[in-house]
Amino acid sequence: VGRAGAAAYKKKAEELNAVNLESAMETVQKLETKLSDFAKVHKNEIQLDPAFRAKFLQMCALLGVDILSSEKGFWGKLGMGD
Repeated sequence: VGRAGAAAYKKKAEELNAVNLESAMETVQKLETKLSDFAKVHKNEIQLDPAFRAKFLQMCALLGVDILSSEKGFWGKLGMGD
């Protein structure tokens, strides 16, 4: 493969990486929205039921979401911050 071919491959790889990154960011945004919606619907259970809260926190941890990191973050948006 000559220089032109290598440049074309490099350009295509960069395009695919950009698409993959955009797709991943969209997925994260959708996940955040769904998690927030779930928390809003189940706000009382999360606050009042220790077992439910533990399962919710476990689910968040498995997804890599640290909702306890800041009252301005996830909980604060739901009116449940410190």
